[in-house]
Amino acid sequence: MSSESHTSIVDDFGSAWVAILLFLIDMSWQERITTDPKILVGKPAVKGTRISVEFVLELVAAGWTSEQILDSYPKLTPQDIHACLQYAGELHHSR
Repeated sequence: MSSESHTSIVDDFGSAWVAILLFLIDMSWQERITTDPKILVGKPAVKGTRISVEFVLELVAAGWTSEQILDSYPKLTPQDIHACLQYAGELHHSR
């Protein structure tokens, strides 16, 4: 991809989106997903919430966009949604 293409991407999506995407690439799900027997009977959940990974994945599978999820569940961040997807992917690969 040429530098002109990269510039076009930044212009199209804005530097804030590029920064978010770069952050997401480097982020590890372990920083955002936790299990605690006292919260949701130990189901994996987004840290600091009672929102399970399973629930977030069900929303994504039902066709919800990230924007819809974030609007409906303001405690979640784009990084939380990405962490749920990373968690599921890693769980799938470990089986």
